[in-house]
Amino acid sequence: MSQNHNTAIINTPDEWVLLQRQCEAFIRSGFLPPHIKNVQQAVTIAVKGRELGIPPMQAFSSITVISGKPALSAELMLALIYQRVPGAQVHFVETTDIVAKVEATRPGGKGQTFSFTIEDAKQAGLVKPNSPWIKYPAAMLRARVISAMARAVFPDAIMGCYTPEELDPAAAQPETLQVVLDQTKEVKQIEIPKDVLPVEKEMDQPLHPECPICHVQALMVDRQNEDLFYCFPKWGGCGQKTPRD
Repeated sequence: MSQNHNTAIINTPDEWVLLQRQCEAFIRSGFLPPHIKNVQQAVTIAVKGRELGIPPMQAFSSITVISGKPALSAELMLALIYQRVPGAQVHFVETTDIVAKVEATRPGGKGQTFSFTIEDAKQAGLVKPNSPWIKYPAAMLRARVISAMARAVFPDAIMGCYTPEELDPAAAQPETLQVVLDQTKEVKQIEIPKDVLPVEKEMDQPLHPECPICHVQALMVDRQNEDLFYCFPKWGGCGQKTPRD
């Protein structure tokens, strides 16, 4: 039987203000995943995490919103099953570069077996040159079979969510550690143009306020004309300049 969780979005106005301030600090840190671009998105993901019974930082690293639908990492799906369904049993019968097979049992129920093969992935058009399916086939197969198993046997634990790659193949993230390393490497490689400075260096404003043109938080101050903002393309911005007022 599933555990009960507090599904109220926010209990008090003070709690709402605190959550917003926390998310502002998280955004300003620059350490959140790149798909979280502003405070509103951070708050939304934190609230979804609250519904699932997980803390904000875990929600930021494991939940992605694609076309308005929340998607969970396969690792989070498995964790929620163990957390919310006491006595649940999930065993990997086989995991290779060719097939992932898992057996799942609810307390008092019969075991059910699920599998996903590399041939299934090819038929679905998922296996493409330089895709994670080529680089990390075993991890991708495990993620697919975990998602299928979770929705079929433990829908109450994951609330019907899919993995990011199921909603958008381009969002495939086979190895959490690899993604984090890639993000860190990308940040280190960013070169800031000499004619601009980060907003926080120039004025007392939140880090990277939202661009009024593309709505991405990538604004910097133009050194050549300090009355203008510059929307930094390497941070996902549009490259346009707009007045600071």
